[in-house]
Amino acid sequence: MENASSDTSLASIVLQGNFSNERPQVSSRLSVDLAVVRLACNVVLSLPISILGIVGNIMAFVVLRKLYRQFTTAILLQALAVADTLVLLTVVLKTLRYVQSPALNEIYAHIFLAIYPCMFVFRLLDMWLTVLLTIDRYIVICLSEPRRKALGTPRRTYWAIIAASVASVLFSLPRFFEFEYNSTHNAYMATPLAKNKGYVIGYSVVLFFIVMYLVPTLLLVLLNSRLLCALKRNPAPRGHGQSEGSDGNGGHRSLTSIIIAVVIMCVTCNMAAMVAHTLYAIEIRFRGMPRHDLDVSRRIFTNLSNLLITINCATNFLIYCCLSARFRQGFAHLCPCVRRRKAETETNEDTDVDRLTTIKASTKV
Repeated sequence: MENASSDTSLASIVLQGNFSNERPQVSSRLSVDLAVVRLACNVVLSLPISILGIVGNIMAFVVLRKLYRQFTTAILLQALAVADTLVLLTVVLKTLRYVQSPALNEIYAHIFLAIYPCMFVFRLLDMWLTVLLTIDRYIVICLSEPRRKALGTPRRTYWAIIAASVASVLFSLPRFFEFEYNSTHNAYMATPLAKNKGYVIGYSVVLFFIVMYLVPTLLLVLLNSRLLCALKRNPAPRGHGQSEGSDGNGGHRSLTSIIIAVVIMCVTCNMAAMVAHTLYAIEIRFRGMPRHDLDVSRRIFTNLSNLLITINCATNFLIYCCLSARFRQGFAHLCPCVRRRKAETETNEDTDVDRLTTIKASTKV
């Protein structure tokens, strides 16, 4: 269990963060490896990726809102950008634990009590918004026009986002009661609820695995498989036309490619988190047995999987830029630097054309 009032040397801070009082003894070599991995994943890599990702998500939100307005897929992509940004903000706040300052350690102990449950809420919402994106695209591609018009409306999309948000908060409510601030030790401490074996196994391990990983991953794989098959059979959705605000069939295909790429990225990164969660469950089941050395390996893999989650939340802007010409044009139109460069290029081209025309005219004379 992390203690905010403990020694603030870098090595000791890096080695903290386990939320259980009983941990097996590990070799000094493995401890050093864990410290290096923890520092690299949680500060050296995650912090710049998170900051750049927050900027990218804000720009993606603005461009999508400007280009598509009431288009259902764009509404969901905007909601996903907000959820990704919230996840990245918790990652940035978590890096405060590595700052060598006793005063800041006390502040972080209070911040942790807020960001710890919120992290679960935002990650769960992020996963289920990706599922809603896939469902929305499945409706557009695979269903008939009457059913698509009945189900794929902005009003229903907003209600689906609200429902996913409320459900994420309700499911994660127990996380708000797992830790409390201990003024005596000047640290956050695990509550009796967090130490209850039935709660840990039933909720934190089994139920969380089902709701966070198993069901969403199965839905994403199944729906995207059917989406790809339908897209191969019929490249343009029936009666789709220009109603989505896309640039004809090319725009439609780019949107579908974006959703597929987002889903593949999400599933890939969350598979690592799923493995880390499984290792955590095995560790709890066999903790205390002779020659049990899974703890450090699991914690190293958990840090790596958390880095992948950070990358997943930070890279959607790059996916949009790579796969959608219209998104690139919209971003170029909104970005002053790009607009200025484009205007200078067009001015130079016009000057060259005028110069060439003058030369041709003088030659004829």
